Parts: sequence; C-alpha cells; structure tokens
Amino acid sequence: MKKSIKDIAAFVGGAVVGDGDVLIEHIRPIDEAKEGDLTFLANPKYREWLDDTAASAILVSPGTEAAGKNLIVVEDPYVCLGTLLAVFYPKETYPAGISGQAHIEEGADISEEATVFHHVTVCRGAKIDRGVVLHPGVYGGYRQRRVRFRKARRR
Repeated sequence: MKKSIKDIAAFVGGAVVGDGDVLIEHIRPIDEAKEGDLTFLANPKYREWLDDTAASAILVSPGTEAAGKNLIVVEDPYVCLGTLLAVFYPKETYPAGISGQAHIEEGADISEEATVFHHVTVCRGAKIDRGVVLHPGVYGGYRQRRVRFRKARRR
C-alpha cells in the first residue's frame, strides 16, 4: 500500500511541512527507516536521530523542526502511529473451520469459531476456544493432562 504524505496527514488530522506528494509504503523505526518509509519522533531524547534518518516522512509534535525533512505535525505522534499501523498493516483474519488435513483426536473440544489449519494435531482433552487460530505444525495438548488454548488479547 502506498499513500502520499498529504493523504496521511489529512487522515490523522496533521499538517505537512515539506513535500506532501512523496509516497509512503512502510512504517519503520527512526533508526531503520529509509526512502519510502514513515517514522515518528515523540520522545525528545531521540531528537538526534531526526537529522540522520533516511525516512521519507516523520510524524512529529508541534514545534519540532528539521531542515530538509518532510514532517507530518500532529498533536500526539504515538496515537497517530497506532492509527497508521492499523491502516498500513491490517490484522489478518481467517475463516473459522477445521482443515480436513488436521489430526483431531476424539475428545478434543474445538469451538466452531476457531480456525485449525492443515497439519495441526489437537489431542483429546485439549480445549480450543473461539477466535483461536492454529497454524500448520501446531501440536495442541498432552495425552495425560488437559490443555486449553485461548485467543490472545491485544495489549
């Protein structure tokens, strides 16, 4: 996905300082960013990285200046970064169901709202809750004790 700096700024309610037509393809940390990347600076202790970053654009707080850099000035770069990460890297979703190539032992309790891919083994006594995704190669359970898989909560 590519978006122009001016489109990104409009989306997050920011102001562009520099060339708003430059395209952004990825979001990376300030010390790893390169051309085509967006980064951010929210903590003043990283101000020294601002001049050296190769990022095409930088999310910054009001009052931040950097000659020759394309900036998107926003009230809270952390909040805007979170919003943009969800846009550039949307959460993958998987259809619920159990692959015919999965090995499910009798006595395994699997929610109809779970996703079990091929080459997954789920032993008897294991409980797979709704929303859980088991990718190929996962082995769930022990033959001697109950194991429960729960969907991870986002932090």
